[in-house]
Amino acid sequence: MVRLIIQSGEFEGRGFDMLEERITIGRSTDNTIRLEDKTVSSHHATLTLEGADYILKDLNSTNGSRVNGRRITEVKLANGDRVRLGHLDLKYESDAKKTGQPLPVVSRGVDLTSTTPLSVTPSVLKSASPFKRRENKTNWILNGVIVLLVVAAIIGIVVLLRTL
Repeated sequence: MVRLIIQSGEFEGRGFDMLEERITIGRSTDNTIRLEDKTVSSHHATLTLEGADYILKDLNSTNGSRVNGRRITEVKLANGDRVRLGHLDLKYESDAKKTGQPLPVVSRGVDLTSTTPLSVTPSVLKSASPFKRRENKTNWILNGVIVLLVVAAIIGIVVLLRTL
């Protein structure tokens, strides 16, 4: 059995059994499913049976239609989908199982059936980086000048403090 169940608002928990091939949804009295909510358009959407599930089509409604959070114009519904018409949340329940595609076969990666260990310790413990180590090229002259300036500053402060 295919059903739409209201998940929010004043009529939360109310369900609609979907027994016809074409179902209209809206606020107007001539709809198959009448939703008395001011954010739902008078002729908001249609549901058309295709296989075991329905296709939801928005009829250019003012507040739009969303399925699982995405705004739609037309989409085939699957069991468990969350439908939002205006500001009203509904859940689509179907006996048909959600069909999915099988995962693709992985052609590369780690072979878990292999008996070789996943990590191998290198025989010589060096960096495994492919980049060469940068040589430590320190400019001794620059370092010497900086040290001399620091020493001169300290001597200057000491002399200044003694004169006070």
